[in-house]
Amino acid sequence: MSPGRLRIPFLGRLAALLPLLLGAALLVPAQVSAAPAAASPSSAEATDLGLRGDYYRMSSRTALDFASYTGTRIDNSLYVDDLLPTLRAYAGTTDNVAVRWTGRLQVPADGVYTFYIKGDNGFRMSLDGASVIDHWTTDWDVQTTSEAITLTAGLHDLAVDYNQGNGGAYLHTEWSGPGFSRQPIPDSALHLPAGFAPADAKGTVATTGRTATIELPSAVTAVPADAAKHLAVVSAGALWSPTVARDPNNASRLLVTPGKDDTPVALHADVRISYDGKGGITTADGDLGPFSVVAQNNSTWYFATKWAKDVSADNALPEYPRPQLTRKNWQNLNGTWQFQATDTFPRRHPTPDAPRGNWHSA
Repeated sequence: MSPGRLRIPFLGRLAALLPLLLGAALLVPAQVSAAPAAASPSSAEATDLGLRGDYYRMSSRTALDFASYTGTRIDNSLYVDDLLPTLRAYAGTTDNVAVRWTGRLQVPADGVYTFYIKGDNGFRMSLDGASVIDHWTTDWDVQTTSEAITLTAGLHDLAVDYNQGNGGAYLHTEWSGPGFSRQPIPDSALHLPAGFAPADAKGTVATTGRTATIELPSAVTAVPADAAKHLAVVSAGALWSPTVARDPNNASRLLVTPGKDDTPVALHADVRISYDGKGGITTADGDLGPFSVVAQNNSTWYFATKWAKDVSADNALPEYPRPQLTRKNWQNLNGTWQFQATDTFPRRHPTPDAPRGNWHSA
């Protein structure tokens, strides 16, 4: 015990503090709790959080289409301040791209709801197949608000489309409903589509940079003719127009080759191989589900001119002087030059009022 301090027995101190504690409790205002953003999910629902995101390139900035598939991933939010890193990783570019998010929305209680979306660029949203917000255009920073919608508690099918022309990219999706004011839709309210089952796959690029293989857990049983439309190889901003077939040397592998005008995968480049699960490819385990993997890049290819093979450290030209470029006959043009301006269309004789003067070249 510190010198000079009065020691109060524990019970005595408690008795003295009790009125103060009760008084303080009465002074604290009752906390107004917002309505739960989503009902507490079951253990099964808790494992399927997020939305399926399918990424595409548009055919032009104003086409607003889903022209070329580039990748699939699980996105956990519809309130994102900066979409550029994800667009770059899964579309290979941040210009003229589109995204389609699908899944289910957990509505916490019966009642009337309003939805709000703002983004750069356009967007649209539907619930249970019915349009909620439609701002499928190329402008940006336009706040949109839905009509009031009556919903029942539970899961509802959700689809959100987004397009990006160029520049910044973001999407802010909010809602208000029974017992809570406008707020971002919480991540915990977003659930994957029923039956969504990504496949296990491993990708590898050959040393030539012109072949990629996809190794699967079981033997490939069918590859439809148009399956390549649902498969993407993206590297260094380039998107292959590939063909895909079962590898004749390994029944559990797919063999992917680029189109004749496609750029090979370059040395040390990042490579992403994706499949949307909708191309009809089947394996011994059933339909092949979607996947998106960063492939192992064994490519040794790099861009070079036809003369690159003739250049080495032993015969490269020095900076200066370069005797190979020396001219025997030349004239130094430095000095003072006389000039006289003319009209836009030259005449036989310059106009009398045309500027005259000297220009010095050093």
